[in-house]
Amino acid sequence: MAFKDTFTFDHSKSLGDVLKKILTKDNDQAELGKIKDENGNVLPYDTYLDQLISQEEFETAHQFINDFKFQLSLHDHTVLVNQYINGLYDLDPAIRERNDLGEQQLEAIRTRLNDIL
Repeated sequence: MAFKDTFTFDHSKSLGDVLKKILTKDNDQAELGKIKDENGNVLPYDTYLDQLISQEEFETAHQFINDFKFQLSLHDHTVLVNQYINGLYDLDPAIRERNDLGEQQLEAIRTRLNDIL
């Protein structure tokens, strides 16, 4: 019986450690939030995202956010998605219209990017 209790305790502790890691993402802050752009410049991820928005590289921005989905904490990922959506809302209306970025489309993008799976 002691083996069974120890086994269950060890696995529940391991599961708790995994959940803590997923929710808090104890990553090295020096790595987190930096990316090399196509010119080799190291930029904070929010600056890089703003650059993609201003250059109307929306597919690249979507891929960038999805690539970080499981590397960031849930909170940091949500902040990144909100920054992206707010950046799209702040675009000139002519650019938004040209790229079919109405309010419904932007909210659909937000939902897709926030989906965990």
